[in-house]
Amino acid sequence: MDNLLVYGADDPAYSEPYDALVRKDPFYGATANYTQGQKAYLEGGEGVDRSAFLHLLKAQRQRLFFTLPDDLVAAYELWDLTVFRFAGVYLEVAEKLARSSPCRGPRSR
Repeated sequence: MDNLLVYGADDPAYSEPYDALVRKDPFYGATANYTQGQKAYLEGGEGVDRSAFLHLLKAQRQRLFFTLPDDLVAAYELWDLTVFRFAGVYLEVAEKLARSSPCRGPRSR
């Protein structure tokens, strides 16, 4: 997801998903602040303060966690957008235990 958010505006390989997930959200996605920060991050040389853009990148991850369309959740590994990377596995196991279904390990996906 970070590659999409960082390089998506300029990389043809990310063009379509970038348009759908970032550019189509003018309020919280491709804001002037974000696109300027993105450009400065990519074109900045030595000594450029990248912390401002990294903060914007974190905000984009948080936004996408709540707005990512259901059909893209698996492709972009929703829980990797958070510090709770294995929360999805936990929820899957908890759901199966509640139904008394057999569980598969996290590596057997």
